[in-house]
Amino acid sequence: MLTKQEIRIKNKKIRSKLNINVISEKIISNLFKTQEFINANNVFTYISFGNEIDTSKILQLKNKKIYVPKIINSSMFFTKYDKNTLIKNKFGIYEPIDGYPNTPNEHDIVIIPALAADKTFNRVGYGGGFYDKYLRDIQCLKIILIPDVLLEKNIPHETHDIKSDMIITENQILLNKINS
Repeated sequence: MLTKQEIRIKNKKIRSKLNINVISEKIISNLFKTQEFINANNVFTYISFGNEIDTSKILQLKNKKIYVPKIINSSMFFTKYDKNTLIKNKFGIYEPIDGYPNTPNEHDIVIIPALAADKTFNRVGYGGGFYDKYLRDIQCLKIILIPDVLLEKNIPHETHDIKSDMIITENQILLNKINS
Protein backbone atom coordinates (compact mmCIF):
# COMPACT_ATOMS: atom_id res chain seq x y z
CA MET A 1 0.00 0.00 0.00
CA LEU A 2 1.25 3.48 -0.86
CA THR A 3 1.91 6.01 1.89
CA LYS A 4 -0.21 9.15 2.11
CA GLN A 5 2.68 11.19 0.74
CA GLU A 6 3.12 8.81 -2.22
CA ILE A 7 -0.64 9.04 -2.91
CA ARG A 8 -0.44 12.85 -2.82
CA ILE A 9 2.41 12.94 -5.33
CA LYS A 10 0.79 10.37 -7.64
CA ASN A 11 -2.66 11.96 -7.57
CA LYS A 12 -1.39 15.52 -8.07
CA LYS A 13 0.21 14.29 -11.30
CA ILE A 14 -2.96 12.50 -12.38
CA ARG A 15 -5.16 15.50 -11.53
CA SER A 16 -2.90 17.87 -13.46
CA LYS A 17 -3.72 15.94 -16.66
CA LEU A 18 -7.50 15.93 -16.19
CA ASN A 19 -9.99 18.26 -17.82
CA ILE A 20 -10.98 19.52 -14.39
CA ASN A 21 -13.54 22.00 -15.76
CA VAL A 22 -15.62 19.28 -17.41
CA ILE A 23 -15.26 16.94 -14.43
CA SER A 24 -16.15 19.74 -12.00
CA GLU A 25 -19.34 20.55 -13.95
CA LYS A 26 -20.50 16.94 -13.65
CA ILE A 27 -19.58 16.62 -9.98
CA ILE A 28 -21.22 19.91 -8.98
CA SER A 29 -24.32 18.94 -10.96
CA ASN A 30 -24.44 15.65 -9.02
CA LEU A 31 -23.98 17.52 -5.73
CA PHE A 32 -26.82 19.95 -6.50
CA LYS A 33 -29.19 17.00 -7.18
CA THR A 34 -28.67 15.35 -3.79
CA GLN A 35 -31.42 15.71 -1.23
CA GLU A 36 -28.78 16.47 1.39
CA PHE A 37 -27.59 19.52 -0.55
CA ILE A 38 -31.10 20.65 -1.44
CA ASN A 39 -32.11 20.51 2.25
CA ALA A 40 -29.01 22.25 3.60
CA ASN A 41 -29.37 25.91 4.56
CA ASN A 42 -25.68 26.41 5.29
CA VAL A 43 -22.86 25.16 3.08
CA PHE A 44 -19.28 25.22 4.31
CA THR A 45 -16.96 24.85 1.33
CA TYR A 46 -13.43 25.49 0.26
CA ILE A 47 -12.49 28.07 -2.37
CA SER A 48 -10.98 25.97 -5.13
CA PHE A 49 -7.30 26.42 -5.88
CA GLY A 50 -5.27 25.25 -8.85
CA ASN A 51 -6.82 22.15 -10.38
CA GLU A 52 -9.12 21.22 -7.49
CA ILE A 53 -12.78 20.54 -8.18
CA ASP A 54 -14.12 23.99 -8.99
CA THR A 55 -16.41 25.27 -6.22
CA SER A 56 -17.23 28.63 -7.86
CA LYS A 57 -20.83 27.58 -8.65
CA ILE A 58 -21.37 26.78 -4.98
CA LEU A 59 -19.93 30.14 -3.96
CA GLN A 60 -22.35 31.92 -6.30
CA LEU A 61 -25.50 30.41 -4.80
CA LYS A 62 -27.99 32.95 -3.47
CA ASN A 63 -30.39 30.47 -1.81
CA LYS A 64 -27.84 29.16 0.70
CA LYS A 65 -25.60 30.72 3.31
CA ILE A 66 -22.04 30.02 2.19
CA TYR A 67 -19.05 29.82 4.54
CA VAL A 68 -15.39 29.44 3.59
CA PRO A 69 -12.27 28.57 5.58
CA LYS A 70 -9.80 30.97 7.09
CA ILE A 71 -6.51 29.77 8.55
CA ILE A 72 -4.85 31.49 11.48
CA ASN A 73 -1.59 29.95 12.65
CA SER A 74 -2.32 26.21 12.76
CA SER A 75 -6.09 26.49 13.17
CA MET A 76 -8.90 26.78 10.67
CA PHE A 77 -12.38 28.19 11.07
CA PHE A 78 -15.17 29.04 8.64
CA THR A 79 -16.62 32.49 8.13
CA LYS A 80 -19.34 33.97 5.91
CA TYR A 81 -18.27 34.19 2.27
CA ASP A 82 -17.95 37.63 0.72
CA LYS A 83 -16.10 37.71 -2.61
CA ASN A 84 -15.12 41.35 -1.97
CA THR A 85 -13.09 40.60 1.17
CA LEU A 86 -10.72 37.89 -0.05
CA ILE A 87 -6.92 37.88 0.13
CA LYS A 88 -4.36 35.17 -0.61
CA ASN A 89 -3.04 33.37 2.45
CA LYS A 90 0.47 31.95 2.96
CA PHE A 91 -0.51 28.90 0.86
CA GLY A 92 -1.63 31.11 -2.06
CA ILE A 93 -5.30 30.24 -1.44
CA TYR A 94 -7.98 32.91 -1.25
CA GLU A 95 -9.60 33.38 2.15
CA PRO A 96 -11.56 36.15 3.90
CA ILE A 97 -9.51 39.01 5.33
CA ASP A 98 -11.33 38.55 8.63
CA GLY A 99 -14.65 37.29 9.91
CA TYR A 100 -16.44 35.63 12.75
CA PRO A 101 -16.13 31.88 13.27
CA ASN A 102 -19.23 29.87 12.36
CA THR A 103 -19.75 26.23 13.24
CA PRO A 104 -21.86 23.86 11.18
CA ASN A 105 -24.59 21.82 12.84
CA GLU A 106 -26.19 18.51 11.94
CA HIS A 107 -28.32 20.10 9.20
CA ASP A 108 -25.38 21.69 7.41
CA ILE A 109 -22.82 20.31 5.00
CA VAL A 110 -19.07 20.72 4.83
CA ILE A 111 -17.36 20.14 1.51
CA ILE A 112 -13.84 18.86 2.06
CA PRO A 113 -10.99 19.08 -0.46
CA ALA A 114 -9.16 15.83 -1.21
CA LEU A 115 -6.36 14.49 -3.35
CA ALA A 116 -7.67 10.95 -2.90
CA ALA A 117 -10.52 9.05 -1.28
CA ASP A 118 -11.53 5.43 -0.95
CA LYS A 119 -14.86 3.65 -0.80
CA THR A 120 -14.57 3.31 2.96
CA PHE A 121 -14.77 7.15 3.09
CA ASN A 122 -11.18 7.87 4.05
CA ARG A 123 -9.41 10.75 2.35
CA VAL A 124 -5.97 12.12 1.74
CA GLY A 125 -5.78 15.89 1.85
CA TYR A 126 -2.77 18.12 1.54
CA GLY A 127 -1.21 17.02 4.82
CA GLY A 128 -1.93 19.99 7.08
CA GLY A 129 -4.61 18.24 9.12
CA PHE A 130 -6.78 21.38 9.17
CA TYR A 131 -10.04 19.63 8.28
CA ASP A 132 -9.44 16.65 10.59
CA LYS A 133 -8.86 19.03 13.52
CA TYR A 134 -11.80 21.24 12.61
CA LEU A 135 -14.30 18.40 12.09
CA ARG A 136 -13.24 16.31 15.09
CA ASP A 137 -16.18 17.31 17.34
CA ILE A 138 -18.67 18.66 14.81
CA GLN A 139 -21.83 16.85 13.75
CA CYS A 140 -22.62 17.68 10.12
CA LEU A 141 -22.61 16.02 6.72
CA LYS A 142 -19.06 15.81 5.37
CA ILE A 143 -18.81 15.58 1.58
CA ILE A 144 -15.81 14.92 -0.67
CA LEU A 145 -15.96 16.02 -4.31
CA ILE A 146 -13.42 14.05 -6.32
CA PRO A 147 -12.87 12.66 -9.82
CA ASP A 148 -13.51 8.92 -10.18
CA VAL A 149 -9.91 8.36 -11.25
CA LEU A 150 -8.72 9.58 -7.82
CA LEU A 151 -10.76 7.01 -5.90
CA GLU A 152 -8.19 4.63 -4.46
CA LYS A 153 -8.73 1.00 -3.53
CA ASN A 154 -7.47 1.60 -0.02
CA ILE A 155 -6.01 4.64 1.72
CA PRO A 156 -3.87 4.42 4.83
CA HIS A 157 -5.59 6.12 7.72
CA GLU A 158 -5.02 6.89 11.37
CA THR A 159 -7.40 7.19 14.30
CA HIS A 160 -7.44 11.01 14.10
CA ASP A 161 -8.47 10.97 10.42
CA ILE A 162 -12.10 11.99 9.92
CA LYS A 163 -14.17 9.89 7.53
CA SER A 164 -16.57 11.56 5.13
CA ASP A 165 -20.28 10.83 4.94
CA MET A 166 -20.57 11.15 1.17
CA ILE A 167 -18.30 11.02 -1.86
CA ILE A 168 -19.47 12.57 -5.10
CA THR A 169 -17.68 11.92 -8.39
CA GLU A 170 -18.66 12.64 -11.96
CA ASN A 171 -20.24 9.17 -12.21
CA GLN A 172 -21.38 8.16 -8.73
CA ILE A 173 -22.63 9.25 -5.35
CA LEU A 174 -21.47 7.12 -2.43
CA LEU A 175 -23.19 7.40 0.95
CA ASN A 176 -21.48 6.20 4.13
CA LYS A 177 -24.29 4.34 5.86
CA ILE A 178 -22.19 3.88 9.01
CA ASN A 179 -21.85 7.63 9.56
CA SER A 180 -25.40 8.59 8.47
